[in-house]
Amino acid sequence: AAHTVACDPTANLDLAFHKAQKRGYQRIGFIGINLPTNLTIGAYLQLNTNLPPANRVGPLLLKSALDFGDQEKVKAWLKREKPDAVLTDQDKLTPILAKAGIRVPDDLGLVSLSFVNCCANACIDQRGTEIGRTAILELLALIRSHEQGIPPIAKEILIRSIWTQGDCLPCLECAAGGENLAEGVTAD
Repeated sequence: AAHTVACDPTANLDLAFHKAQKRGYQRIGFIGINLPTNLTIGAYLQLNTNLPPANRVGPLLLKSALDFGDQEKVKAWLKREKPDAVLTDQDKLTPILAKAGIRVPDDLGLVSLSFVNCCANACIDQRGTEIGRTAILELLALIRSHEQGIPPIAKEILIRSIWTQGDCLPCLECAAGGENLAEGVTAD
């Protein structure tokens, strides 16, 4: 019911998905918590449905945060779905994959949807400082206009994130001898 300043989860997923595609990945999976408020899942499912059937990967949706007890579940999902890259907000995925003998990026490309709880250095930087700065400016505006209590119309301000390229998601064409597409931090 209150005003909100946050990152844009659907835009973040879209950015990560398209960056993985641009780097040559075709079967892009998703591992995350299945909550009614998780907009990332809806964005993933929408992008997935627009792919050719051979490139669609069913998501691994969890009831709670990923832990080492989920290693067999992750291995079974990887075997069943055969993704070549995974997008996730789960910070324990990298050690779980390593314990299962899956090498990132040799066996699987990996993208973290959060720079803060990062399991991969190819990630979405949600611009936490900008979110905080915008929230303070919004709060100051509310104080100056003497607004108090629950607003009659809640505002939602979404801050666009940026892509941070890392070696957890190498360019597949580059590895195969194609052109060099080395990327640094880019704004999208």
